[in-house]
Amino acid sequence: LSLSNYPRALESLFSALTYFEKASKETGSNKLGIRNGIANCYLNIANVFGKQKEYGKELEYYQKAFDAYESFKYKPGMALVIGNMGDVFMRKKEYDSAIHYVNRSLSLYSAMKDSIGIERNYSNLGSIYLSKGDYRLALVNTSIAIDIAKRKKYFASSGYSKQIMGEIYMGLAKDTARLASVQAGFTQVQAMDLAMNYIDSSIRTFRQADDQ
Repeated sequence: LSLSNYPRALESLFSALTYFEKASKETGSNKLGIRNGIANCYLNIANVFGKQKEYGKELEYYQKAFDAYESFKYKPGMALVIGNMGDVFMRKKEYDSAIHYVNRSLSLYSAMKDSIGIERNYSNLGSIYLSKGDYRLALVNTSIAIDIAKRKKYFASSGYSKQIMGEIYMGLAKDTARLASVQAGFTQVQAMDLAMNYIDSSIRTFRQADDQ
């Protein structure tokens, strides 16, 4: 969507939401299709507010979507939305809140044994910890994501995680004190070599994913 289309998108989504809410009230229906329609409207409204960087409204409608999905115990929707809320806090640089919500999403995906969701959340945790400056936990979580992606052959996801790992080692190469505490015995040259290797591997993995 272009910036000029966001108001039109919101207008259409709120119109759809009104339709589903009216159908629910008029028929007294508790049908899954109607409840799912309401939840999906909330989710997409939140997405559009996010594109406009209206984070308060984005979080408000993600919470509405989560509550709606939770009302009929739709765990895939709940896990997606709660993870998206973590992403909002990441963009707001509220890292502790971001970690809290991503961990909640990870718990839901783990309960469902959804390896794609699990891998994505570990990768997101790696990115958040990197932004927070906690290189040790960034390494731990990103390594788990890379391992899952490798075993499951999630090429695109693996490329993203390798990119994060490259950024982690790039940061460590520039901070010798932190490098010594996180990777004992590593030199700046070794850290930089690893950074370049991960970045190169990331590029090759993305190309491999495009060829699938």
